[in-house]
Amino acid sequence: ADGFVIGSCIKEIPLAGKDVTQFIVDMLRDRQEPIPPECRLEAATTIKEKHAYIAKDLVKEFKKYDENSSKIKVLEGNKPRSQEKWSIEIGHERFLAPEIFFNPEIFSERVTTPLPNLVDQCIQSSPIDYRRKLYENVVLSGGSTMFERFPERLQRDIKGIVDARLQRAFDKSGSKPSDISVKVSSSSKQRYAVWFGGSVFSMGPLFKHVLHTKAQYEEIGPNIARSNALSAALGA
Repeated sequence: ADGFVIGSCIKEIPLAGKDVTQFIVDMLRDRQEPIPPECRLEAATTIKEKHAYIAKDLVKEFKKYDENSSKIKVLEGNKPRSQEKWSIEIGHERFLAPEIFFNPEIFSERVTTPLPNLVDQCIQSSPIDYRRKLYENVVLSGGSTMFERFPERLQRDIKGIVDARLQRAFDKSGSKPSDISVKVSSSSKQRYAVWFGGSVFSMGPLFKHVLHTKAQYEEIGPNIARSNALSAALGA
C-alpha cells in the first residue's frame, strides 16, 4: 500500500511448478502410459511447459475431450541409452495439472485454500481504504502464472468471491453496495518479474544497507540467508 509492504497481509500457497510437474508424473503413472521411468519427469515437464492450460470449466472441458479426439496430443521421445522410441497420449493432464492452483485438493491433502480465495483473504486483511485499489491491481509473477487463460480464470474466480460477499451484504442490510472492480494484470516480464524487481531494487539507495556481502557469507555460511534485512527495512 503506497509502496510499503504490509507484512501481516502476506500469505502463501505451498504449491509451485514442481508440484504441477509431479501431478503430471502421478497421472501418467496411474494411467500406466508406456513411458520409461527414467523419461517420466522430462516428459511431464514438457507437457507442463508446452501443452498445459487452464480450463474455464472442468466439467465442460472433460466433455470436450470425450467429443473431440483431436484435443488429445501425442508426445514422443527416445530412451536415453538404447535410443528406442516411445510414444504416449496426453489428454486430461493438460488442464488438470495446473488446476491444482484453483482446486488444490485434487493433488494435496495439506493444501485446501484455492489461490483466488487466498488472494481475497490477503486483500481483506489489508486496511479497508486500500482494498478497492488492491482488487484492481492484482499482478501476476512467476512461471506458474504463464499458463494459458490463467489471468482470466483468476480474475473471474476472485470476482465471483467479491460479488458473493456484496450479495450477502445486500441480503442482510437491504442496501445495495457499490460494485467492486477486479483486475488481474499480466506482462511480458511476468515470468522473471521477481528477478526484474530485484534488479530494479539493487539500483536503489537502500540496497547497500540490506545486502549480504561475500565476506559475510564466507564467515557465517549459508545460514546468513535465514536473516533478511530487507524485510526489516521495508517494515514487513
